[in-house]
Amino acid sequence: MLIIIAIVYAALPLWAKLIVFAINSFFPDPIPVIDEILMIVAVINDISKIYKATKIAEWIRAHKLLSFFICIMLIVFLSSVISMISR
Repeated sequence: MLIIIAIVYAALPLWAKLIVFAINSFFPDPIPVIDEILMIVAVINDISKIYKATKIAEWIRAHKLLSFFICIMLIVFLSSVISMISR
């Protein structure tokens, strides 16, 4: 079942992946960090397919709202890692 969900997630467009990640961040997981890492890797992979690394600054300027959501996603991920470590 999880493999099917991962395949469906990998096929989603970038905006849908960000929405699913935001929703998933609020649900408790048996292994709290693994799914977030995989989701972030998928988002970064989509972005790297669209733009080369040398154009990241131009991309951020052109896509301010999407950049904001990616930053929020990274903050949520880092806060979950910190809370897991501090237990």
